[in-house]
Amino acid sequence: MLVSNRQLVEEKIQGPVTMAALAKRFGVSEEHLKEYNKWAGNGRVPAGTFTLFYIKEASLPIEPAIVKSPEEKPKKSQSASTASAKKFTDIQAGQFLSENFGKYDQSQSTQSNYSQ
Repeated sequence: MLVSNRQLVEEKIQGPVTMAALAKRFGVSEEHLKEYNKWAGNGRVPAGTFTLFYIKEASLPIEPAIVKSPEEKPKKSQSASTASAKKFTDIQAGQFLSENFGKYDQSQSTQSNYSQ
């Protein structure tokens, strides 16, 4: 799909040169150049280096952007995460709970509570 876009173009130019010659060179009208470059309103660019501005019509292809990410590490399978969860002991659970939720009484903890 192509969509028409307007783009601001900035060109370094060397004078002396006429706006008519620049208009022909860049494919725009002399009036267009004068509109965006008020400093050259008399139709002439004096000797020296200047920046010329104009608007250019351009047709750009519009395509969906594809962002490639670095290679992803393989995710652990569910059986591997379940196996690591089974290694979590009552003592580790008690330490985690007491550190994160306050005092935890391990005497009330039994293995059967975790296997439900």
